[in-house]
Amino acid sequence: MAVGDASTFPLDGRKVGPMAAPLPPVVPYLYYEDATEALEILVRAFGFAEVEAVRDDEGVVWHAQVRAGDGLVWIGPGIEDFGTRGVTDSEWAVCRIHVQVDDLDAHHRRAVAEGATVRSAPAAHVGGGGDHTRRPPAGARGG
Repeated sequence: MAVGDASTFPLDGRKVGPMAAPLPPVVPYLYYEDATEALEILVRAFGFAEVEAVRDDEGVVWHAQVRAGDGLVWIGPGIEDFGTRGVTDSEWAVCRIHVQVDDLDAHHRRAVAEGATVRSAPAAHVGGGGDHTRRPPAGARGG
C-alpha cells in the first residue's frame, strides 16, 4: 500500500481513508484490552493529541493514532488474527514510552488528577532530564 492510499479494514472489509502522513520512520503500536478507554485516557490524562480513530458503529476504537509533539503512536485492541493482545494483569506492561514534556511536574499532577497510578514520582536523572512512571487508571490496562 502506498502512503496516502485507502486500505481495507481487516475486521469487516470496509474502506478506511489514508493514514496520517508523513509517518515517522518508526511507529510503536500499543495493544489494549479496551482501546476506546485507552484513547480517552491518553488524550485526557497524558496530553496526547488524537490524530485519527477508526471506530465501529458502536463507537469502539479498532485503530487510533495519537501524537505527542513530532512523535506518533498507534493504539488498538488485541486482535487474535494478528496474534496481538493487551496486557491483562494491570501490574505489568509490555512497554515503556518516553515522552518529552515542557513541565514534568505539571504533567505528573495532570496524570494523577485523572486517576493514573504513580509507580515513581518525578525525579532528575544522571545526564539531565527526569521522568516519572505511572499506569493509566484501572481498566485501561497495557499502558
